[in-house]
Amino acid sequence: MGEHKHKIYSIIVKFPGIHFREIQRKTGIATGSLSYNLEVLEKAKKITVERVGKKKVYFAENFTKDEKEIFLALNSKNMRRILLLLLTTNYMTHNEIVQKMNLSPSTVSWYLKKLRELNLVKKEGNRYVLLKRNKLKKIIKTYRESFVDSLIEEFVEMWD
Repeated sequence: MGEHKHKIYSIIVKFPGIHFREIQRKTGIATGSLSYNLEVLEKAKKITVERVGKKKVYFAENFTKDEKEIFLALNSKNMRRILLLLLTTNYMTHNEIVQKMNLSPSTVSWYLKKLRELNLVKKEGNRYVLLKRNKLKKIIKTYRESFVDSLIEEFVEMWD
């Protein structure tokens, strides 16, 4: 593997779900060269690419669908906050989440809908319950550098 490819691959392994511009910032590789090397790594099946809206995000080849979904959720600040709230409780109602998040009810509903689509949260009656709790904990602890966030640090300290 060439120097650029190795550098790019190492960044993707360390920061799963990273987007193009962030890879560029971390590696200092020019846009054209970065695009080319990402394409080569993808064709060699060393990395996989997922679309999030208009952005592409990159994962090392060994990530499962579940793990990718967790990373996609954790890369959103508000979804990450909801997941962390649910990790620290057994369940929460919509109103409780709204109060803790200090967001409008419709905004919280939108994020909860996305988390349900990713099969990370389910609704039981009027309560929201976290799914894949252990996988989520493991990913947060293993890749906490990917989520520069005081909430993540507090969570990891609490579970260590």
